[in-house]
Amino acid sequence: MDRFARLVSRLLRVPVAFVSLVEEDRQILPGLCGLPEPWAGSRALPLSHSLCRYVVASGQPLVVPDARADDRLRTNPAIADLGLIAYAGMPLTDADGLVLGSLCAIDHEPRTWGDGELADLKDLAAACSAELCLRILSAQSRSAQKVLETARAAAERAWSDAERLEQEAQAGMDHAELLLRASEELAQTSGLEDVRRRLRDLFVGVGKPSYVGLLVADEDELHRVADPDIEHSVEREVLTLPVSAAFPSTRAMRERRAVFVPDREALVAGYSPEAVGFFDRMGFTTVLCLPLWGSRALLGVLAVCWAKRHEVGSRSGPRSPPRPDTSRRRWSAPCTWTNASPWPGSSRKPCSPTSPLQTTSRSAPCTSRPRSAT
Repeated sequence: MDRFARLVSRLLRVPVAFVSLVEEDRQILPGLCGLPEPWAGSRALPLSHSLCRYVVASGQPLVVPDARADDRLRTNPAIADLGLIAYAGMPLTDADGLVLGSLCAIDHEPRTWGDGELADLKDLAAACSAELCLRILSAQSRSAQKVLETARAAAERAWSDAERLEQEAQAGMDHAELLLRASEELAQTSGLEDVRRRLRDLFVGVGKPSYVGLLVADEDELHRVADPDIEHSVEREVLTLPVSAAFPSTRAMRERRAVFVPDREALVAGYSPEAVGFFDRMGFTTVLCLPLWGSRALLGVLAVCWAKRHEVGSRSGPRSPPRPDTSRRRWSAPCTWTNASPWPGSSRKPCSPTSPLQTTSRSAPCTSRPRSAT
């Protein structure tokens, strides 16, 4: 915009010219020539110094040979501060014809403006208005593009959130199904060794985990139940864990929810160096720990581990065991045991002669939504 001010200064032979856009509390000067400081540096003038506001208010050119002799302008501080004596201003409009400001010429001496000079100023104001319209359209286009990009990003986030929620919901259903199958399978066990064998055989197929472990709760500790038939290095190294330990299994115990660790990065971020070292030595990458509920208390944790990264929400994994005869047994919640006999093989009397494991209507189902441990 400065070039329009310079053209006005050359064509009309005036010391000061500027492009002025009038706002509510000031006028800004996107183009100027010959204006002294501090106005040139700030590229703005207070409305108290503005003659361009009269152009905006009337929508017509303002031509003043001597502001000191004009009743409207004689007290304007621009006379003293800017040396404004003679003034000629032409309206600057947008595409709709709205007057935004003026292209003006200022002289420090009284001056009679010629018709040719005013015609030149009017032509330059028309060219300047066209430039302003292009800039406004460009700014509107950039703003619209930014809004579009923001909306697109919001839509992508919403889509991503929807996919994540769907995956979490599917994973939650898979966990509940796993626990239901486990409860049906374990309901037919007669001792801890039998429990351990059935857990080992609970999974088949491509998604079969590298290790399925059972940890029994005992006050403030978790005790690992060893496989009676197969020797696992896991069961040789860590047999007992305090509930306060920063392991996925103890977290599932403390927080009474399913805990899913998708990879080593999540393990490092959320658990102790001891836990990271242990899983590194065992060669485990993905871990799922599910709390096992009794009718009134949490009895232990089922730990399912994979050597390679595994998506728990996939449909591969636990097989469907034969359905038990439900004509005499009521299933109201997955994976629950009566407190009368915490585990098969306990010294306490089991709740029934044939099935020391049962569910009751008071049981709390293991339907906690899994969350990636962080």
